[in-house]
Amino acid sequence: MVWDSNKLRKYLGGLVLNENNLSGTLPPEIGNLSELDYLALSKNFISGNLPSELSQLEKLEYLHLDDNLLNGPILSDIGMMSNLKIIRLNNNLFFRDKYQLHWVT
Repeated sequence: MVWDSNKLRKYLGGLVLNENNLSGTLPPEIGNLSELDYLALSKNFISGNLPSELSQLEKLEYLHLDDNLLNGPILSDIGMMSNLKIIRLNNNLFFRDKYQLHWVT
């Protein structure tokens, strides 16, 4: 099967791959999935930093990346995503300081 990336960008509204033993990093190309409103990749082995391109997902309402090996800072741009209703990033290895998560409250 050959995937047409233009069609995938145009039609993919939700991606749920929880508990699939996925590893590696989130690619910056994830920001090209312009119709994505639900992204759930919980309980995998995804590592590395959150790509800044996540903030390009303007329709994203649900972001579930909990229980992975993600690290680095949590992007402040995520807090500016106007449609985001639920974000789950717990049980990762993110860098935290007392000022970083002020936008979550």
